[in-house]
Amino acid sequence: MDIEEVARQYSMRELKPIAKKYGIATRCVKKIDIIKAFPPEALAELTGSGQGEAGPKVNPEAIINQ
Repeated sequence: MDIEEVARQYSMRELKPIAKKYGIATRCVKKIDIIKAFPPEALAELTGSGQGEAGPKVNPEAIINQ
């Protein structure tokens, strides 16, 4: 997905929590500039694709307690 498409698809209200999580300033900044500053993990989290969707989610405590 292109950066411009992501900017059109999501509102600033949806982008702010993710930007805050990755330490990106959101005051006096346009949506496109925030998305350009996102690391690849944040873009994958936003679009729902990429590294996070690779495998099933496993609870590490369940593995340790076996």
